[in-house]
Amino acid sequence: MGYHRRSLSQGSRKLELLAFGFALALVLFVDYLGYRSAEVQVETAGWVEHTHEVLGELDGVLIASIDAETGRRGFALTGNDALLQPYRDAEARTTRHLARLRTLVADNPAQIARLDALEPRVKRRLELLDEAVAEQQRRARHERVPQTVNTLRGSEEMNGVRAGLAAMVATERILLSQREARTAESVKLSRAAQLAGGALSIVLLTLVVFRLQRALREREESERRARDREADLAITLESIGDGVIATDASGVVTRINPVAQQITGWEVSSAVGKPIDEVFHLVHDTKSRDVPNPVHDALRTNAIVEIDDAAVLLAKDGQRRRIADSAAPIRGPDGTVRGAVLVFRDITKTLEDARSLRRTHAFLDSILENIPDMVFVKDAQDLAFVRFNRAGETLLGLKRDELIGKTDFAFFAPDQAKAFVDKDREALRGKVLVDIPEEPLTTAGGVRWLHTKKVPVLGDDGEPEYLLGISADITERRRDEFALRQSKDATETAHRDLEAFSYSVAHDLRAPLRSIDGFSQALLEDHGDKLDEEGKSHLVRVRKAAQRMAELIDDLLALARVSRSELARAPVDLSMVAREVGDQARTAHNPKAELVVADGLTVSSDPRLLRVLLENLLGNAFKFSSKRDDARIQVGQRTENGEVATFVKDNGAGFDLAAAKKLFTAFQRYHRPNEYEGTGIGLATAQRIVSRHGGRIWAESTPGSGATFSFVLETPERTA
Repeated sequence: MGYHRRSLSQGSRKLELLAFGFALALVLFVDYLGYRSAEVQVETAGWVEHTHEVLGELDGVLIASIDAETGRRGFALTGNDALLQPYRDAEARTTRHLARLRTLVADNPAQIARLDALEPRVKRRLELLDEAVAEQQRRARHERVPQTVNTLRGSEEMNGVRAGLAAMVATERILLSQREARTAESVKLSRAAQLAGGALSIVLLTLVVFRLQRALREREESERRARDREADLAITLESIGDGVIATDASGVVTRINPVAQQITGWEVSSAVGKPIDEVFHLVHDTKSRDVPNPVHDALRTNAIVEIDDAAVLLAKDGQRRRIADSAAPIRGPDGTVRGAVLVFRDITKTLEDARSLRRTHAFLDSILENIPDMVFVKDAQDLAFVRFNRAGETLLGLKRDELIGKTDFAFFAPDQAKAFVDKDREALRGKVLVDIPEEPLTTAGGVRWLHTKKVPVLGDDGEPEYLLGISADITERRRDEFALRQSKDATETAHRDLEAFSYSVAHDLRAPLRSIDGFSQALLEDHGDKLDEEGKSHLVRVRKAAQRMAELIDDLLALARVSRSELARAPVDLSMVAREVGDQARTAHNPKAELVVADGLTVSSDPRLLRVLLENLLGNAFKFSSKRDDARIQVGQRTENGEVATFVKDNGAGFDLAAAKKLFTAFQRYHRPNEYEGTGIGLATAQRIVSRHGGRIWAESTPGSGATFSFVLETPERTA
């Protein structure tokens, strides 16, 4: 200001010197008019600049407040602490803008009074935002705190801030209009002075014009800065993460930001100028009718209007989107409603996620409730029940309402409750599954025995938050197992008695059989010449019957020994045993037969019983192929459905599987004794040995095409 005044004074002195000889009085008068005109222009230009600075600071307060709200809202939506930095910066900018405003309007008592009323509202608004941020942070740390931030109160404080800013802006704009009017009057006076002075002082005219041009440039610069600030404000609004649509007082769209374009499907070029009901078309979520647009209510009531919860946005592409937020009036400096701004966001995915979460919870609850075992959840700190299923209620004879929030000590005897808690702490301390095969539980219906598994449920920090327990009622199973053990003991006793009886009978039968066979042989040898052929034939048949009876007794005793002997599994070289047993059977039945045993055959079995098994299977194979000159017996293994099956295959007489239904039953024979010798005990013994190993045996055969006997000693379940 001082510099401009010094420049103007120097110009005036030059003008006075140049015009001194024409008319001192007139020159002085014209100089005075020019000086005063320039003085007024410079002063008003300065005040115009001052007014624009005030307006800029007011815009800064508003922008900073909006940035703070945007930062807080971004943090509330994402929980990302990085979004708090713009919020903190906005708080600092708000304080600087308020301090600068107080300096700029210090000469205006009315504006000072308004600023005094505005500052507390701005500070209270920031305090409410701080409270909201603090509350969000506490919830992020899993603290169970009630919601304390009053959103409506924050909106009221923000409305108060906007109202205070609008009042100060209105005052400054009035001052700006007055000062611009003074500038216009000064220009007129200057031009009049120039016309009056004319040729009296070209220098003065040049000086005034130069000074006027400079003032105009300063004014343009101020207007440019104002436009830049307006552009910054527009960029801020465009950058808001919510959809924003502005309308005029009649509800016609004047502005729409990119988020709103994305949600509504309307481009700027097609949306601007359209009625708000067309661009932002709301329909009822469940009923076939439109929902009143909140913009109209905001324009009518001059108040903030929330979007109806039942409203659904019908986008331009026909999609239905759930939205939320509100519409607010746009007030001019004089308080009149110039339009409305609609702020909204798409909550479709949020609601869908919430519904999906509810469905998931319902699904998990349904599973939990339908699990036949008792399922319970305790908190890791106090070990108080927090969840309980229906099976647990039935087992304990208690309702879950009686259990939730209480510990084991409220329901069970102290020693029993302590045992439960000790296992709970063991699982939580070790962060591992604890398996309790058997534990007693005293219930309303008596003592029940449970098989319980307890596992800690860890939180995000890796520490236990809950304890999950699953208890199966094994009371009946224990009773069945006890009964089974008693039955087994009784069966073993009966088997021992039967075995003793069998040995006794066998011993008692062997003596008379030996006598019959021996005396028959002596009769043939000593008195054979006195017997005719028929008598000799009868004696031979008696001897054979006695010998067959002895074989039957030996086979029965062998079968009994197979059933009662202890089973000692070990890895066995099946190829070696098959070759040894096969060579013996070939010598006894068919020395010309070919024996083919695959190399590397192994099984896990009792070595003694495996040899007996192969003696019966290979003995049958060589016996029933003894009438073939090209007899061929094979021993090998194959894998079927995950099982390793060992087979003994021959190309002998074979049999009809349909007619041999009791093939593995003792004394059941397919061939007649005069065709092939035997007692019918061999396959029964083989089947008994395989069963003792927990396996299975089966046959494949057709008459005249040989037979294949396969057996599995190790099933996948047994070896797993």
